[in-house]
Amino acid sequence: MLFLDELYEVLSSQEISSGQLVAASRASSEYDGYLAGAPGYRLPNAALAQLWGAQQWKAIATDGATIKHPMNPNAVLPDLASAFNPKEAAYVGKKILEKCDALDGFKDGLIQSVQACQSKFSITRDLETCASERNGSCLTTSQKSTLQKIMQGGNTNTGKPIYSVFPMDSGIAGTDWSKWKFVNSLALDPLAVGTVFSSPPDKFDPLTLNIDAKLENYFATTDVYKESALSLMTPPQNDNPLNLYSLKSKGAKIIVYHGVSDPIFSAEDTRQWYERVNKVAKGKASDFVAYFPVPGMNHCSGGPATDQFDLLSNLVKWVEDGTKPLQVQATARTAGNLGGENKELASDWGANRTRPLCPYPKVATYKGKGSSEEMSSFVCK
Repeated sequence: MLFLDELYEVLSSQEISSGQLVAASRASSEYDGYLAGAPGYRLPNAALAQLWGAQQWKAIATDGATIKHPMNPNAVLPDLASAFNPKEAAYVGKKILEKCDALDGFKDGLIQSVQACQSKFSITRDLETCASERNGSCLTTSQKSTLQKIMQGGNTNTGKPIYSVFPMDSGIAGTDWSKWKFVNSLALDPLAVGTVFSSPPDKFDPLTLNIDAKLENYFATTDVYKESALSLMTPPQNDNPLNLYSLKSKGAKIIVYHGVSDPIFSAEDTRQWYERVNKVAKGKASDFVAYFPVPGMNHCSGGPATDQFDLLSNLVKWVEDGTKPLQVQATARTAGNLGGENKELASDWGANRTRPLCPYPKVATYKGKGSSEEMSSFVCK
C-alpha cells in the first residue's frame, strides 16, 4: 500500500492538477489513456507567480508607458515589455543558444540537452552588462537581476517559494513568452487569482497586491466558502487511492508534453513531477507515464520549435496495442503546414524540418550523418 498511497499523493494530493491530471487521479478507472499538454498542475501558484513577476517588471519599466488592454478597448495597461523588450529577449535567446545548442552534439538552433543547459548557462556570467544605454546587445544590472528572479519562480518576503524554476531556453525570445509575462499577467491572471483562487473572491490591483497575504489566502476558508482555493483545485482527499492502482494495473497510460519555454506553466515543474512519480514507482514510471519536453516551444505552440506533432495517436497505440512511444515526429510549421506558419522559426531552417520528440530523460542526438533537417538523422538516447 505504500506505493499506492505515495503515488496517489504525487499525482493528486498536494499538487494542483490541470484538468487532464485531475481526471487521471479522480477518474482513473474510467479511462484507458490520458493526454496532458502543458499541465499547470500547480495552477494557483503559477498564476500568483505571474502577478509577483508583473510587480518586478513594473519596477524597472518605463514610467508612464502604456499599451492597449487586449480585452477592453477603453482601457490601458502599463507597458511591462519596456522592461525587457523584444530585441533584448532575442539577444538573451541567442546567448542561450551559443552556450547550449551544441551540448547535444549538433548546432541546429534547438537545445535538446535541456538539463545540461541549466548548469551551463548563467544570466549573471553569460550576458553582457550594459556600460551605458540599452542597445539590444546587453542587459542592465537591474534587468539581469529581475530576469534571474523571474526565472526562479518568485519568493515571498519571507523567502517562501511561490512557484517553480523556469528552464533557460531559446524560446524566451518567443512572442508568446512576452505576451504571458507582460500582458496576460495583468489582463488574465488577476481574474483567476481573484475569483477562482481566493476565499472569498476579491478584486485588487495586481501591481500593489500583497503577494505573501494572497498566498496564505489560498488556504483560507469561511462560513460561506467552506473549501479553500487549493482544495478546490486538488482532487478530493477522501478519494480512494486504489483508483490509481486500477489505472496502472488495467494498463492505462499517461502521456504528458510541455514546451520547454512555456512562460506560464514551468516545464521544470513538470519534469520534477515526473521524477517524483518515478521515485514512487521505483524507477518504473515509464511503464505507464511518458513525458515529452518540446525544446523552444512556448505555451502549447510557437517559439523557435518543431511544434507540430500527434501524441494522441501515439497514446491510442500505447493503450490499444501496447506500442510504447519511443520517439514522436515533430515538424516545424513552415508555410503550408497544418496550423499555419510559425513565423518565429530561424531563416536557416529548412522547409518542413522534422525532429524526434524524445521521452524524458532521453535526448534527440544527431547520428553523425544524414540531413540535418530530417528526423531520421537523429536518435533518442
